[in-house]
Parts: sequence; C-alpha cells; structure tokens
Amino acid sequence: TEAGARERDVHLPAGADWTDAWTGERHRGGRTVRVDAPLERIPLFLRDGADLPIRA
Repeated sequence: TEAGARERDVHLPAGADWTDAWTGERHRGGRTVRVDAPLERIPLFLRDGADLPIRA
C-alpha cells in the first residue's frame, strides 16, 4: 500500500488466461501487469473467461 497510489502491479498465475473484469482486456498468465486501481475499484481478474455473477 502506498498513499495516493492509483495503479497496482498484479501477478497473474501461469496456466490460464485472465480477463480484467472492468475493462474486458485479456492477459496471458505467468506474468505481472500494471492496472488502474482507484480507491472506488479494486483490480479483479477472471480466470479463463469465467463469468462474474452479480445480483442487481
């Protein structure tokens, strides 16, 4: 954690593809990506095209 930080490095485990739940951008696993992380939105990645069930 760092005061005022708005980005975060996220390690995505190998053996899967990962989709950013907010932007839809896909990433290959086994590497670290830098993503936006404003206070109102935590980084969230879905493994291999998984769905995110949300109730309205």
